[in-house]
Amino acid sequence: MDWKDFDDLPGDEPEAQAYRVCRVEQLQEGRGRVVFAGTLKVAVFRIGDQIYAIKNACPHAGGSLGVGRVEAMTVACPRHDWQFHLGTGACVGRKMYSVETFPVEVRDGEVWVEVKGS
Repeated sequence: MDWKDFDDLPGDEPEAQAYRVCRVEQLQEGRGRVVFAGTLKVAVFRIGDQIYAIKNACPHAGGSLGVGRVEAMTVACPRHDWQFHLGTGACVGRKMYSVETFPVEVRDGEVWVEVKGS
């Protein structure tokens, strides 16, 4: 048996925890906001009535997605213009790249983001 066989054992995944990151009124339509969910930097966006949360760092060059240009349902990395879908995290035109997305809940006007192991 190899140590890698133990990587996917049940119970190994860190527990998810929700963090209050901001109030809904602090989110501007079509603009990102960088927040901390525990120790993790997350980019939060409001598009219409929906709020999305993705990992803040672009996987290509580490650019802050929270300050990127938002168009419809995508955000562009300010460093090299790689675009990511806010709902899925998929990189547009580069299928092998993506950013992590996080569940979002609004409770009494406050935005909560759920992350694992932060």
